[in-house]
Amino acid sequence: MPSKASKAKIAHSGDEQALLNVHLWNQKQQSKNTMKTQRFISTIRVAFLALSCAAFLASCTSENEEANEPLYTLGDPKNSSPQGSRCFELTEFTVEGEGIALNYEEIIWTFKNNGTAIAGSPNQVLSGSWSISFVDGDQQLFLDFPDAPPLIDAVAGTWMVVNLGLNNPQFVNDEGDILQFTSTTCPVVSPELEALNAFLEDSIFTVANFIYQDNDITDRFNNITLDFNENDKVIAERFGQQRIGQWLTSETEDGITLILQFNAPPQLLTGFNGVWNIVSFNSTGLIGEYYDGPPATGDYYRYELSD
Repeated sequence: MPSKASKAKIAHSGDEQALLNVHLWNQKQQSKNTMKTQRFISTIRVAFLALSCAAFLASCTSENEEANEPLYTLGDPKNSSPQGSRCFELTEFTVEGEGIALNYEEIIWTFKNNGTAIAGSPNQVLSGSWSISFVDGDQQLFLDFPDAPPLIDAVAGTWMVVNLGLNNPQFVNDEGDILQFTSTTCPVVSPELEALNAFLEDSIFTVANFIYQDNDITDRFNNITLDFNENDKVIAERFGQQRIGQWLTSETEDGITLILQFNAPPQLLTGFNGVWNIVSFNSTGLIGEYYDGPPATGDYYRYELSD
């Protein structure tokens, strides 16, 4: 029989072993908890990094898509109004391997949603038209400026679309010439010009007076009405017959002008064609004049339209 001392030692040894087992179990549990905590923190970190990267990539992708997303217009895709527009500078124009964009550095090109194209410099504004369509699977830009000087006429024509992004639309033609625009801020419209546009769009006019040189030819325009609408179209009507032309107002260093263009017969309506300097306008009508040629020797035209 073991003695009390032996039993005590055995008991003590058993207690120590039990305590050791408890200690080892606690360490094991702490290790598990630590690993769980570390895994949890790692998961949080990974999730946070993933969300951060996703947000960053989404931001970059959004900006990139906005700058380079394929479009089908040179107008303003974010504005449904016919007068919605975007403005550009011509930053690359290579003709037969020669870069000539510097010749156009003072010109702002405006493309309206309604198909009107405007080439405007500090001393001259020209109006034309533009459209984009698919021909045999190729996207093409058609740009036209009737009776434009050679500088502007060189840009007109049919161009294959390389890129229609928001910022840098680019085109090439069959000769390998390159045309590229860069977006810019549109010119500010003065209150006076805004007032003239509103007046024209809100009224239907008759010809109260028309002078060619020193001759009064007003009676030739009897019963003609002119209706200006916000699509830059002007409708001339006489005895139920209508002809549609184009109109555009602009502001240069010389003042406000009204451009009128009728391409279809009768010949009478082409008497309105030209860039008219607006002498004055009020609630009852407006007066415009222009010289077909140099002011000293060119034919002089003057008209008065009544509301």
